[in-house]
Amino acid sequence: MRKRHLLLFIYLTVITTHSIGQAWNQTNFKVMKLPELGDYEVGVIIISEIVNNRNRVDDHARDLYDELTNRTTQIEGLTLVDRQKTKVLLNEFEFQQTSGLVKADQIRKLGDFFGSGFIAFGRVQRDEFDDEVISQKKFAEVNGCKTTRYRKATYDLHLNFKLVNLQTAEVVFSKNLISSLYLNSKKYDCQTPPRFNKNDIYPQCVTDIGQKFKNLFVKHEVEYKVIFQKHPKINSGVREAITYFNINEFDKGLAIISDLSHNQSNKKAKSAALYNLALVQLHSGDHKKSLSNAKEAYILNPKNTDCLTIVNSLK
Repeated sequence: MRKRHLLLFIYLTVITTHSIGQAWNQTNFKVMKLPELGDYEVGVIIISEIVNNRNRVDDHARDLYDELTNRTTQIEGLTLVDRQKTKVLLNEFEFQQTSGLVKADQIRKLGDFFGSGFIAFGRVQRDEFDDEVISQKKFAEVNGCKTTRYRKATYDLHLNFKLVNLQTAEVVFSKNLISSLYLNSKKYDCQTPPRFNKNDIYPQCVTDIGQKFKNLFVKHEVEYKVIFQKHPKINSGVREAITYFNINEFDKGLAIISDLSHNQSNKKAKSAALYNLALVQLHSGDHKKSLSNAKEAYILNPKNTDCLTIVNSLK
């Protein structure tokens, strides 16, 4: 009898955990993003040598250079200056490549040579691999073992990217391109899992940085995971909106979320509905309306501190 109760408890716990992981108010939706550099007629681009956080060119810096140059060839309307020609010119003008702070007259000399265009500088700010063992207690002892262990490997690769106008020598764009990926091993009972190799995950980070670089220049699709707030007065509408998001009918889902925010007299319900609207607007790029709705939602219900996360992210 005791064993049956234990098995029933484990079963119910698993079902409950699965239900929590698959909460009904959680969904993914996809939106099209305009390129951040879409307003610039880049045309010609020179990619200077990329350096590491010690201002040196190492294997990882070269990997990133090769990834960015390969991605550049995939971008319509963007011409990459030949590397050998670039290297000769950079050496001739004695570029301070390691700092990224190049004298204006040196950049203008390149501008005189190539005409309109840009030069890109990259500096690796973070390049770290971590491999840790995570232990979890079991509900019941199995074969004399009360714990299970697995490894989690994480790689963080951050590249600071700057784009400088060859004609004006001004920095027109600066952004940190960040890739943070992880792998989990299978679980082992009372044993230490074998170590990961950083090369199990590092190449994917380089590719991820390359994709983020390309997205600066081209229109692209982004998928977001969101968790909507619940309230009895809006739950049915949120469920309906999620149904549309799940079948990639973004506009219909957004329309329902928007209607919910306008049709509430209860302050807490309206606050939750406005937060949900602000969340969708945040990810779809309508930042002005997102900020306004997040602020209004917080004023209606100061306990709804999730609103402040949106407000702070848009400051």
